Amino acid sequence: MAQAAGWAEGQVLVLARGLVRVLVLARGLVRVLALDSVQDSGPGPALDPVRARAPGPGPGGAPD
Repeated sequence: MAQAAGWAEGQVLVLARGLVRVLVLARGLVRVLALDSVQDSGPGPALDPVRARAPGPGPGGAPD
């Protein structure tokens, strides 16, 4: 009986390691896809110094 419990514990560890690998690969894939979509949309205000300094509309909707 103890031998069967040890075998089952080993199987659980193997499955857990496999699940961790799948999750790490999925996280990497999501990061790559997110980075790709950011690059496709062009630089945002934080990446474009001209847009970051450009004044926006004031509280009343009129330009500053």
